[in-house]
Amino acid sequence: MIQALLLEDDPHLSKVLVQILRSEGFELRLTRSIFEVEQVLLQEDFCLAVVDLMLAEENGMDFVRFARERCPDLGIIIVSSKSSPLDRIVGIEVGADDYITKPLEPRELIAHARRLVNRIEQAGTQSSRAGRVYHFADFVLDRERRELVHAETGVVDLTGKELDLLLCLVERPGKPVSRDKIAKIIHGRDFIKTLRGTGYAFSEIVRVKEQTAAS
Repeated sequence: MIQALLLEDDPHLSKVLVQILRSEGFELRLTRSIFEVEQVLLQEDFCLAVVDLMLAEENGMDFVRFARERCPDLGIIIVSSKSSPLDRIVGIEVGADDYITKPLEPRELIAHARRLVNRIEQAGTQSSRAGRVYHFADFVLDRERRELVHAETGVVDLTGKELDLLLCLVERPGKPVSRDKIAKIIHGRDFIKTLRGTGYAFSEIVRVKEQTAAS
């Protein structure tokens, strides 16, 4: 499902938007203040954010600036009653990808959201990140060359799956990565089962062959 974030403090409108987006297959997280939405964005990974500019005591544009700086790959749609060309221009210049005016037509929002998500997926975070080089501790991780280098010992020997997992974590610093995503990175399928209140278990049948010492 598409992970989406909604910033909306109007109880009626937020209820409508949540119902619309969830019915269309979006996994939606509702937030009602800039402080709350910023904290959520820093802790979780999202593909899309729908932002109402006219909050009760805040300006949603502040979050648009914050989100664009922190999450350059995030798709941002502004929803606002301000409909002048200047308002639209400012919204796009600050960092939004799209701008929809109120009164809001539900099908219009869905169409804009799906078009934006498709555009992001087609562009691909892989291609947008292809030339990035990540620096942490004494290591340098080169995405394009698929190489991890230690400052003192040189190139670190990693398998392709180990490198994919490292990239997944490094590209989301401070954010949790679901076990499903990790399992798919490693094996392309989910081998891990959640045991409620206990932990996790490997769900596949494991066959063990004992090695006999050579005589």
